[in-house]
Amino acid sequence: MPAPPTAAERARERALRLLSRREYSRAELRQRLRRPTRDDEALDAEALEALLDALTQEGWLSETRFAEATVAARTRQGDGPLRLRARLAGRGVAPELIDTALAAVADWQDLLERARRRRFGDQAPEDYAQWAQQARYLQRRGFSEAQIRAALPQPGRGGHDNH
Repeated sequence: MPAPPTAAERARERALRLLSRREYSRAELRQRLRRPTRDDEALDAEALEALLDALTQEGWLSETRFAEATVAARTRQGDGPLRLRARLAGRGVAPELIDTALAAVADWQDLLERARRRRFGDQAPEDYAQWAQQARYLQRRGFSEAQIRAALPQPGRGGHDNH
C-alpha cells in the first residue's frame, strides 16, 4: 500500500489543478495555497515559497504569461491601460512586467472607440452633457483624460479638443 501524499505533494496537486484552469500571478497562487482546505493543512511559508519557485522553474507559473493573459482578456472587455495597471499591480505583478504587457497592445485609441461604441452606439455626442457622460464612462473603464480628449470630439467644436 503506497504511503499517503505529503502536505507538499497535496499542495502541488492543488496548485496544478488551479493552474490548469487559468493563469495566476505568484501572489494570487500564494494566497490561494495559503488557505487550508477541508482535507489539507496549509504549508509553512518556506515550503510554500519553495513550491512556487519549483512551479516557476518548471514553467507552470509565469508572471509574464499572467500579465499578458490578463491584458488580452480585459482589453476585450473594454478596459483601458489605467484600470489594467491597477488590476495587475493589485495582483502583485512587477511594474516592468506590467509596462511590457501594456506596451504590447497595438492601439489603445481603437480600444477606447470600441468601448464607447459598444456602450453608446455610433453617434458622436451631440451636446456637452452627452460628451461628459461618455467621457466619465471611458474614464471609469481606465482610459486617461488625454486619450479621451484625443478620441472623443466635443460638440460644437467641429473636431477634437486640443487644449
